[in-house]
Amino acid sequence: MQYVPLHAKYTLPFSPAAAPCDERSTDDGIARVRNLLLSMRARSRRSHADNISIGINESVSCLMSSEVVFRTMTRARKGKGMDFLEPDTGSRILEKLRMQRADEKYCDIVLNVEGKVFKAHRNVLAACSPYFDTMCNSGLEEDKVDTAVATIECTSAEAMDEILNYMYTGKISINATNVESILRGADPFLMTALKEYCYQFMWQNMDASNVLAVRQLSDLYGFADLYGRSQQFIRNQFMQVIQHSMEDVLRLSYEDILELITDEKIRVEKEECIYDIVVQWVKFDLAFRKPLFPRLLPHVRMPHLGREFLMTIVEKEELVSAFGECRNMLAEAKHQTDTTRRSYCSDSPVLKPRKGRLTDVVVMIGGVSEQGPLADCFAYLINENRWSSLPPLPNELRFHATTIMNNCMYVAGGTSNQLTTSKVHCYDPITNCWNEVAYLQTPREYLSLVPCDGHLYALGGLRWDRVQQSVERYDPDADKWCCVSQMPTKRYNMQVVSVGNRYVYAIAGRDSSRRSTPIVERYDTKTDEWTSVAPIPTKDGLWECPVVEVYQGQIYVTDLSTKAYRLNVERNAWVEAQCKFARIPERTCFQYCAINRNVFIFGGWGERSNNSPISDACIFNQELGLWSNIAPPPASTLASACCFLQVPYEFLSENGT
Repeated sequence: MQYVPLHAKYTLPFSPAAAPCDERSTDDGIARVRNLLLSMRARSRRSHADNISIGINESVSCLMSSEVVFRTMTRARKGKGMDFLEPDTGSRILEKLRMQRADEKYCDIVLNVEGKVFKAHRNVLAACSPYFDTMCNSGLEEDKVDTAVATIECTSAEAMDEILNYMYTGKISINATNVESILRGADPFLMTALKEYCYQFMWQNMDASNVLAVRQLSDLYGFADLYGRSQQFIRNQFMQVIQHSMEDVLRLSYEDILELITDEKIRVEKEECIYDIVVQWVKFDLAFRKPLFPRLLPHVRMPHLGREFLMTIVEKEELVSAFGECRNMLAEAKHQTDTTRRSYCSDSPVLKPRKGRLTDVVVMIGGVSEQGPLADCFAYLINENRWSSLPPLPNELRFHATTIMNNCMYVAGGTSNQLTTSKVHCYDPITNCWNEVAYLQTPREYLSLVPCDGHLYALGGLRWDRVQQSVERYDPDADKWCCVSQMPTKRYNMQVVSVGNRYVYAIAGRDSSRRSTPIVERYDTKTDEWTSVAPIPTKDGLWECPVVEVYQGQIYVTDLSTKAYRLNVERNAWVEAQCKFARIPERTCFQYCAINRNVFIFGGWGERSNNSPISDACIFNQELGLWSNIAPPPASTLASACCFLQVPYEFLSENGT
């Protein structure tokens, strides 16, 4: 028998499209299909040809499947419809439009920016920008032509290219170079999301090098909170601002520079900085700004410039000599330095320090007094010879360590409430408050703390009477401590200094046998390796408490009474240094702070102290070999810590002691 395809020989006896799809006709059609299928199956059973049987069985299966499909489709017509959603349709369409724009296909608008032509599609521009939507729907005759032409003057060609790509892709890369020009386009185009991206970029990337530009853009485009934040940054970090963006300062308007120098709380190290800024600002555009100099100089607190600065710098300045009122101000300032140099009782703001002036102080923290453990924090004003109180530590603390990094004071370890602690606190003088940071990995007391290469290093110490040799490094950005290579020798109560922003020197201290040691070891922060250095050549016995200072890149060590040495790094040897010694006031276990060859000494025990902490304080000038008493601290302490810090004058009130 010759094989004939079923679809050619057999056809369905009805057409779903032609027949009405009521319930009765549907049932009749299904019955007829069923009878036909049974008849075809019976024929296939009587056939002995395999090929015919296979072909018919396959066809029968297809027809039986048709029955199911037909029934399903029929029921679907009676029920609800089916919804289909193709994913990422919008993205695919935009990608197609982007490719069409790249090929200049179907473009119906031309943008002319700085002589450069950009072709685009009106519907895309109108969908992304209310500005273009209004322009394309303005009803003008030129908008009705096939290809409209528009001239854009609010931004640059490079920024327009970035903005168009953003419209077609939803992606844009904002950096310090293009953020201003993108803002100049996003604002008139009323693209709020793009403006928000520029705002976020400036918020997260504001620093001393760009804060003046950020403030200007924030004011221009209505970012009120960013403007306030930039103003506060300029006030608090003014010394960094003039260091990293002095040219931007010199380009400020008269109103802006006047606002800057009249700010009572601006954080400035010396009034000389304000004077220099005024002179440089005037000379930046001398022909136009010279008449403004007499209006700016009265806002400089000239009595605080210092007599030597007045005589050698101000008196020789041509701008001062050119105006009679400026010469009069100079004469009055010289008179003030002679009579009331540090008398700030006058109501005149010119005679008072700025509240934001960064004042040199020696800070004494914690310890033990006759009344018990202390959490107090006292600041000694070097130029005024008086004490003031700073916010206390969160808890009483003793046998701890302190140091300065990024003009913030860190206090680590020690003993608090009879327990050795791993807590670390940071005092920010700009905000005048303490903050808790990440804890040390190992609780320890009698440790040493030193900054180097943007990190803090905690070395040695005691933990439950066991001498430590481990070293931990603190990353302030990550707020995390990690262990680095440990010291070759277990020690505690060491003197540590950093040199060249790379090397940490661990000097003297006590070893595992609790004895004083002259050992000196050096840690390389780049290679994470320790090396031995020549020990201190103490011929007449070990020094109980050597005073160590880094001065002009050199390490000096002395016992303040007999010898002083300087480390020759190239020869790895100590060289005797010249120092005029005087008899040290008898005391032991004192705390000291060395600044520019001056050593401030606080607390300690003395033979005449009747088993009580010494209440007075003194300073030793190593160049003159002269001891001088200074104002006694508010509390007599042992086991405290001290360091040098700059604190805004407004936090150093005279009634704070």
